[in-house]
Amino acid sequence: MRAERFSDVGEFTAAVGAFLAHNEALNNLPLGIMSTLRTNPGHYREPYLAAAVDGDEVVAVAMRTPPHNLILAHTDRPEALAVLADDAIQAFGTLPGVVGPQALALQFMELWQARTGQRGVVQVGERIYEAKAVTWPRAVSGSLRQAAESDRSWLVDWFEAFHSEAATGMGDPRQAAERGVERFLQDDTAGLWLWQDPEPVSLVGSSGPTGTGIRVGPVYTPRTQRGHGYASWLTAEVTQLRLSQGYGRVFLYTDLANSTSNKIYQAVGYRPVGDAAQCQFRGPETEG
Repeated sequence: MRAERFSDVGEFTAAVGAFLAHNEALNNLPLGIMSTLRTNPGHYREPYLAAAVDGDEVVAVAMRTPPHNLILAHTDRPEALAVLADDAIQAFGTLPGVVGPQALALQFMELWQARTGQRGVVQVGERIYEAKAVTWPRAVSGSLRQAAESDRSWLVDWFEAFHSEAATGMGDPRQAAERGVERFLQDDTAGLWLWQDPEPVSLVGSSGPTGTGIRVGPVYTPRTQRGHGYASWLTAEVTQLRLSQGYGRVFLYTDLANSTSNKIYQAVGYRPVGDAAQCQFRGPETEG
């Protein structure tokens, strides 16, 4: 078994696309990022694209868009994680963390600790959901509109608040917010939708086509506007919009520790398909 790296996203897609699509729901994150790399190549600088190959067969995939965490795809061959860990050490030396299907992320964390001495901790436990139809919640007052360039300033503020509250591991929340808003506004496959009552009260984004599906997120409502059902209704609206655009299913991540959000999304038609984990790595030089 060996690791192969790719510098061209087209070649990477040709090599690993079928492997990722075989478990599209669990691999919606790497599939979505791969789509962004094709449609908006300037957004991510020098992406790391790697596969573990046994003979001629791809058996595991890892991606990274520095400075963010390493992303693992689903695999039934967990022994391949050692190959990917060794290659990531050669590429980076250290990592801020790893995200992927729960069992694989935890196993990789142990491998990484043993190889590098970086201490790993589980930062966020997540659940992956998909919806193929919408169950409409209680209607709320207000109206839907798509965000525009003129909204950029306060969109960045809301994205920053989302990253800070959700502990997304995206580095500096302000920089992550600015880059995130830029991507959503510039990528034709992405979109941001607002619920207004009469001012904007909730935000839902959607991006990252996966083949038959697409992902929803972030979902954010300022604290002063929570408890009115805005996020539930807007999530249902955007999910139905994506389904109406021809996507067969819509994916969404939740924080397992947030029982309210997990309940809300299931109430509008989302069903769990698997668990994931974000793990953070801390070296001795960053401790204390």
